[in-house]
Amino acid sequence: MDPTGLFRKANRQYFASSPPLAMRLVQRLQSLPLLFDERSSPKPKASAWN
Repeated sequence: MDPTGLFRKANRQYFASSPPLAMRLVQRLQSLPLLFDERSSPKPKASAWN
């Protein structure tokens, strides 16, 4: 069994079933590193998240 293949298939079905939700999830995942970067860096902007 190929787990990555199964995951890709499930992913495709999920994206096909609910595009808006999927897009929101992708955007959230893409913005996570930015949040962590801002929080770890001593910029004034970081205080907005705390």
